[in-house]
Amino acid sequence: MEDSLPPQPLEPPPERKPFSHDWQRMPVTLTIIAVNVTVFAIAEWVGDTMSTATLLKFGACERMLVWSGEVWRLATAMFLHIGAVHIAVNSLAMFGWCRRVETRLGPAPFVLLYLLSGLGGSALSVIGHDVVAAGASGAIFGVIGCLFSLRANDVGGFQKLASDPVARPWIRGVG
Repeated sequence: MEDSLPPQPLEPPPERKPFSHDWQRMPVTLTIIAVNVTVFAIAEWVGDTMSTATLLKFGACERMLVWSGEVWRLATAMFLHIGAVHIAVNSLAMFGWCRRVETRLGPAPFVLLYLLSGLGGSALSVIGHDVVAAGASGAIFGVIGCLFSLRANDVGGFQKLASDPVARPWIRGVG
């Protein structure tokens, strides 16, 4: 006869917070998504966001226009998107990445990070290639970089980040 241990009770799964809990903790992310969707809807109503003329009318970056003094385009371009797929993908990316950083940093530092990253992304786009450009990708990449820095700090450095089970999905692109 085998001795067997009595069955151990299963631990209950961690309590899931209601979805509204996330919404309350990421007001800036949700506001930016709402602004992006609103700008997209208006631009689509006025023209076609796949059209260069419409994009330029709504503030897309274009090298010669920025260099001739329309530097405001560096900011407006991050709230304008080129087509439905572009706005959808960036909105999903923001919901996934930005909410993590906003809840960690708080609204005010997150706004600063997002805007400076977006301006930097727009500036690099203008410097790096001569096309009409728009979108939140520069800001999102800045947010992703911040998230990796925060996590590296949590685990004791960038060398330990590669073996961190929390960061592994991010590194593989699932995050």
